[in-house]
Amino acid sequence: MNGLLRLIRIIKLYYIIICYQLIELNHIVETIFLPSSSSSSSSSSSSSSSTSSSSSIIYNLSGIPGQGYYMTVYIGKPNQKIHLLVDTGSSNLAIAGRNLTNVDNWFESTKSSTLRCSDHLIQHVHYLKGYWSGIYCQDEFDFTNKQDTTMINRYPMNNNNNNNNNNRIHMSFSLIFNSTKVFLSHTNITWYGIIGLGFNSIYIKPKSIKHHNNDQINLLIDWKNQFMNQIMNNKNQFTYLDQLNSIWKIHKQFGLLLCGTTMFNDPDMNSRKMSGKLIIGRTDLNLLWPSTYITSNMSSPRIPSFNPSTVYYTPIRKAWYYEIILTNLLINEYSIVDNCKELNLHKTIIDSGTTNIYLPMKIFQQFINILFMKYIMNNKNYINIMNKKLFWLGKNAYCLPIHSNNNHNHNTNHNGNHNGDHNNEILQKFYQLFPMIEFQLISSININNQVVSLLLSPQQYVRYLGRINQNNQSRDCFAFAIQPTHRNTILGSVFLEAYYTIFDQENMRIGFTNSPCNSYTNNPSQSISKVNGFKQWNKTYKFILFTKTYHKSINIHNYLSPLDCAVYRPTKSIQLLYFKKLYSRIFWLSSLVNFILIPLFISLKVKYIC
Repeated sequence: MNGLLRLIRIIKLYYIIICYQLIELNHIVETIFLPSSSSSSSSSSSSSSSTSSSSSIIYNLSGIPGQGYYMTVYIGKPNQKIHLLVDTGSSNLAIAGRNLTNVDNWFESTKSSTLRCSDHLIQHVHYLKGYWSGIYCQDEFDFTNKQDTTMINRYPMNNNNNNNNNNRIHMSFSLIFNSTKVFLSHTNITWYGIIGLGFNSIYIKPKSIKHHNNDQINLLIDWKNQFMNQIMNNKNQFTYLDQLNSIWKIHKQFGLLLCGTTMFNDPDMNSRKMSGKLIIGRTDLNLLWPSTYITSNMSSPRIPSFNPSTVYYTPIRKAWYYEIILTNLLINEYSIVDNCKELNLHKTIIDSGTTNIYLPMKIFQQFINILFMKYIMNNKNYINIMNKKLFWLGKNAYCLPIHSNNNHNHNTNHNGNHNGDHNNEILQKFYQLFPMIEFQLISSININNQVVSLLLSPQQYVRYLGRINQNNQSRDCFAFAIQPTHRNTILGSVFLEAYYTIFDQENMRIGFTNSPCNSYTNNPSQSISKVNGFKQWNKTYKFILFTKTYHKSINIHNYLSPLDCAVYRPTKSIQLLYFKKLYSRIFWLSSLVNFILIPLFISLKVKYIC
């Protein structure tokens, strides 16, 4: 009986600490990490005016097809050049700290005189595939203008900085000492760290590695003390964007221009390079236009005549991942979605760290069926592609034979494509197998049920990998970049390569405008991806009333606006309220048990003595 009473007390103490932790964490996130209400509620016009006068950083991006885009930072004293994967699907900054699997370069901690690492804080971060562990560190980041980094209108806001070192600031990150399936096999220079550009609510905080006593009560008290110590140390545990905002008042917004392999000459698959730009703090594409920033490593004859178009915004649903709400997917004005909630059943996120586009299984199957029946089966020259199962699953490439002669360079243009009429015709016919896909998103200006329409060209979702030579025959190879998933809808870098995309944390929105570098062919008859402006929303729930696949809590009824395509999920405050109610029930239940069992125990003991 004494053991039962002790167990009840331990359970009560445990739930008190859990509820205390939730309340404190909620308070910390609101007061320290989240932007102020004034900045969150600022209008787009005021945001634009403030952005125009603030500092910004421009990074040149590079990459290998299928392995993401990386930026270059300079860390330590003396500087070490570090390549970081640009990832909008996470929020931690981490760098390989030793020789790991698929890692050729790493940050050499012993060579930096300014590196400071904690001896008791460790981070464990899990991704959809893979995880890493590392120690929590700080070091100097050098923001002096270099070939791959440009600072614009910088002015130091922190008076504590040394005036002679205004271009160097201390920032926190993790040194990875253990990883699984994080770094990819490669043959060329690639990244060996990750920079998460997501919200701070998904930032994985360090945990203490202090050992505890085996006694359960002491364990809980010790855990509570460590939790309070961690709260006191949280002032330096920010995301990369948070730290730039805290030190230099750089706005928490950035623009991402991903150009794929459209800007490089070499068609060889083993030499293909991707390029792009990342602008932090200011998002106006005119920062790159017609300045030499964008043309320094890019040589497209279309660039001088490019004129950035209007930016169309969709709201960010929640400050964690860049979650948006899709309202429809269409092929030639035909919706392939029976119920728009199917698109957002778990969540729909924009993730530059993922290459492909992932659609729910049912919608993916409908897309493939329409693609086969209405497009590929009508073209007998390519009907064999239907049987290439591994191609449709994204595991194998599909290669086309091309016309070639001794003068190889004469037959290729600046994009690695072909000037010869025969090769242009082959490429054009191949792309014509695949339709334009229209993505419709909720508009930030939700007037008369209008949605934002984005057109995605097959030049993006049928990725051009490059050229191989096999049996004295040159072939151009492609990968299918739309894949099925049983969980989240993910719009990866293939989707982002179609547009210039603005991620605005301060105003909780994502903007899209036309890209100057999203075409792999100069053939004018080949459609390119573009922002199609506003369109009237057509309700996509034709079978909603007859299906039983959705939970009752989704509140399925007559839809009134595109917002109803979102699937309800409890907020953090609702979850906290749930835990409070749960604790209250456990408390009263345990009190009732005590009220009944203690008198019973006393009466039995008295009876036994008598």
